[in-house]
Amino acid sequence: MGAGTTRKSTRFKLLTLILALGLALLALAPTAQASRWRVDTFPELGSTGLFLSVDCPSETLCVAAGSDDAIASSTEPAAGVGHWRFGHLTEPGAYGEVPAPPGSVPFLPGAQIRGVSCPSTGLCVAVTRLGSIFTARDPAGGAGAWSGFQLQAPGVPRSHLYGISCPTTGLCVAVGLGGKILTSADPGGGPTAWTTTQLPADLELHGVSCSSPTQCLVVGAEGVVLSSSDPTGGPAAWQVLHEPAFGELMGVRCTGSTFCLTGNLGSILTSIRPSADPAAFVSTPAPAPLQLTAFDCVDEQACAAVNNNADVITSTDPTGGAGKWSMTNVVPYNEPNGTFGVSCPSTQLCVAVGTHYLIAASTDPFGDAPGTTGASDLRRPTVQITAHPRRVIRTRKARIRVSFRFREIGLRAGFLCKLGAKPFRPCRSPRRYRVGPGRHVFAVKVADPGGPDQTATRFRFRVIRLHPQHRHR
Repeated sequence: MGAGTTRKSTRFKLLTLILALGLALLALAPTAQASRWRVDTFPELGSTGLFLSVDCPSETLCVAAGSDDAIASSTEPAAGVGHWRFGHLTEPGAYGEVPAPPGSVPFLPGAQIRGVSCPSTGLCVAVTRLGSIFTARDPAGGAGAWSGFQLQAPGVPRSHLYGISCPTTGLCVAVGLGGKILTSADPGGGPTAWTTTQLPADLELHGVSCSSPTQCLVVGAEGVVLSSSDPTGGPAAWQVLHEPAFGELMGVRCTGSTFCLTGNLGSILTSIRPSADPAAFVSTPAPAPLQLTAFDCVDEQACAAVNNNADVITSTDPTGGAGKWSMTNVVPYNEPNGTFGVSCPSTQLCVAVGTHYLIAASTDPFGDAPGTTGASDLRRPTVQITAHPRRVIRTRKARIRVSFRFREIGLRAGFLCKLGAKPFRPCRSPRRYRVGPGRHVFAVKVADPGGPDQTATRFRFRVIRLHPQHRHR
């Protein structure tokens, strides 16, 4: 055998060894691939849009809804934004409606589709903050496939609806402000097809999940939890629990007859006896101390949650404690965002939606190793300061007036402001102060849904008083 042949044989063996090592490394890296989420937005819509809800009755149909009565649907939800149909619904009698020029996005002050539920691929039902009901028999058909009506007659105060759950095509349960629970066996049948149950307490109800027509759980502000085995049975059919320690509960998901999942500012709450005892929730610290906003479960062994920091939290053992939950941050800190809806029709697909018309999808959402966390940045601000004074102000006055303007990154729900060491107080933009010489720090944050303890956005500035100069002759 010649020297050339020997060199070729050695080179072949080396290449074979490198290939074998590469294959071995690929075999050792499934978790890194499993945590990858595809994140898309609708770029032509700017940065003010917000998706509040999503429901996927199957792997081949997802429906998302949000602010400005936006609706989006896809039969290939993990294939990217180009595979989603997007549009705006026309809300009947939306107050303050401003006619939009042809081709532009309609502007409906206060208009938000807050919840959507699809009991089958042939029916989806959505509810709005302005008290309207929308239904679609062909949910994949775009905005033109939807029709709607206003629940209240003109001049009657609207029911502000925040959540809906339809366990079957023959029952839908919606909840909202003022302790109202609405039910219907024919959700598209007009206002008379819906019955309103008025609870005795003035409760702020955010989320509802009915795993069957005989098991529903409702959650809301100040730790309210309600359960019913007969949701159409009137006020007496609802068992009400107030647990202030629970804090703000934004969403809930029940699966089967023995498991429900909800959460608050940094805690995951699970119960294996939701119908018998709504107080039997076990609290588990979430991977990030932030407001959990939405939940979904394929079954009792695969659940997902999202928070207002664009984190997706998953587990294949939801009752197993903190070490059984993993977290992936789908949007980096330098692009402020939040997720407010999640739906997992199977263990092979989860879809999360949020601010800036965000849609994140994963075909292996439960593949992360338990206990791992993504690169979540807990400093994410929830308010953007859009106008402020100069960072160094020179003046001859003893006190000057400064002004700040700001906007929400997330739900429109009010602000809390403070200057220096003073406590946070409710405020509006613009916020003005009279300040003297010295260093000052202005802080602002949203009052909800992140909760009163979320990280604030701050602006530091300094006021220097100039002393008059004495003139010498």
